[in-house]
Amino acid sequence: LALRDNASLSSIWLASNNIGDLGIDSLSDSLTFNSTLLTLDLENNGITAEGGALLAVALRHNSTLENLWLGSNSIGDEGVECISDALSANTSIRELSLRFNGITSEGASMIASSLRDICHLESLWLGGNPIHDSGVLSLADSLCVNSSLRLLCLESTGITDDGASKIYAALEENGTIATILLGCNKIGDKGVLAMIYHALKANRSAMEWETSEKDCLYYIKQNEHEKEIRLPENLFY
Repeated sequence: LALRDNASLSSIWLASNNIGDLGIDSLSDSLTFNSTLLTLDLENNGITAEGGALLAVALRHNSTLENLWLGSNSIGDEGVECISDALSANTSIRELSLRFNGITSEGASMIASSLRDICHLESLWLGGNPIHDSGVLSLADSLCVNSSLRLLCLESTGITDDGASKIYAALEENGTIATILLGCNKIGDKGVLAMIYHALKANRSAMEWETSEKDCLYYIKQNEHEKEIRLPENLFY
């Protein structure tokens, strides 16, 4: 009730409070009417698909929330389906974290479908979900038409050289992605070569490479738009 009527609160940090779906029920109802909140951190709170569906209802009506962090919960594909549908109706969310939520390739496909239509989401964190190459294929297809996303985190998602190649190919069509995080996957030399090939193919001016032996950072500067690809802890040899 306090959140519903509050006219000044801009951030709420509730990570690791075990509020569960019951707490989300009350929170989402207030969020529907709130018009000041910009950031909501609900990571590690035992939220399941049911809670995800409740939040989705609020997102359809809320037009001010910009940052929503739902990492380390159990929302799964069912909950993500509801959230993905809501994103198509929402116009304010800029950053969404769904890290470590048991999302599979099926859930990734639902998210990818939403990315084709939305024009406000700038940062999407999907690390720690077993989406594998099949899920990455759907996301790569959407990147070809999405014009808002600037950061995509796919760390620890089971991606191999094939999935990485699809992502790199999509960057040829995408003009807004600035950072892709691909650390802790199964990307080997073939994937790195694919990255270099597509980067050179897409580049139309001078290219500058900076590499760090410690964390394998690759920076691609294309015209005035800098693209950064991070590949720590993969399978280079």
